[in-house]
Amino acid sequence: MVCEIPHFSLENKCGIPHNRKVKYSIQKTTEYDIWFDGLTTKAQASIEKRLKNITETGHFGKNPNKHKDLGEGLEELKFHDQNGMRIYFARTGEAEITLLLGGFKNGQSKDIKKARGFLD
Repeated sequence: MVCEIPHFSLENKCGIPHNRKVKYSIQKTTEYDIWFDGLTTKAQASIEKRLKNITETGHFGKNPNKHKDLGEGLEELKFHDQNGMRIYFARTGEAEITLLLGGFKNGQSKDIKKARGFLD
């Protein structure tokens, strides 16, 4: 099940009130892990910091330039300080997300198509 949480509603499709802070657990695909392992230490640290914030506070980013709903259950985390790095994920439970894969701005179209394949 993919849980979509629109920012404008008081209650989302999973029944979580909008004003309730949700602490997320994070699952990762093998493809994501392989991509992550190939990154620089600096890039890995940037990702780990962001994921820690998501697990502890349920906050995905301060503005739309850092987090985007791509529709059909797919979402994107953007890292502008890391050369356009992106992580594609899905909300796979009430308080769980699954990191599907990562990439960079220059391969975004291909990466989105591949990430959507995980959701079919």
